[in-house]
Amino acid sequence: PFILAGVTLVIVVYFSNGLWGTLKAAGSESKGAANEPATTGHRRLHQRPVCHVSGFAAITNLSMEFRYGEIRAIIGPNGAGKTTLMDVITGKTRPAGGEVFLNKVTNLATLDETSIARLGIGRKFQKPSVFEALRVRENLELAIRNGRGYAEMVRSRLGAQQNRRIDEVLETIGLENEGPRIAGTLSHGQKQWLEIGMLLVADPQVILLDEP
Repeated sequence: PFILAGVTLVIVVYFSNGLWGTLKAAGSESKGAANEPATTGHRRLHQRPVCHVSGFAAITNLSMEFRYGEIRAIIGPNGAGKTTLMDVITGKTRPAGGEVFLNKVTNLATLDETSIARLGIGRKFQKPSVFEALRVRENLELAIRNGRGYAEMVRSRLGAQQNRRIDEVLETIGLENEGPRIAGTLSHGQKQWLEIGMLLVADPQVILLDEP
């Protein structure tokens, strides 16, 4: 979607059982909600980061809580700190203070990007980041091996269940007939969907979409 004079970030949070097909928008932002006890089977992403970029306070006094099953949109003008917020959550930028908790247990602000990604937090960047020299299906094959080392990823073969998962995602993103196609020949919109598919096929706990 396009929003005049604004930029949309959509945060899609998945159920803890890994199902991503059924989503519901629910809940309201509340600073007090951060003090509620954690509920079994209902995990959360909670953050209170303070981030300075080149001496400028990009994020201050922010308190947010995202629960599984919610879809959240953050809208604001350029320079409001939306992308910086995603940088903090994914470990690309280290906040000067505050905390970013996953499931109220793991403080993401202390981890690097790789560790955070392996915890199941996926991110789609503004510019599509796909392997343009590979085929569409090969992009998804790499993504579904998420968390494996390079040597294991190269040697491993996909099982029947993983191949079915790739087929499902190709259909979901509307590229079911483009599997053999070289990714670099896709349109911009198709590359956007392919990158989203690369996130979906890895079955993450949280997906961050930066200007999808």
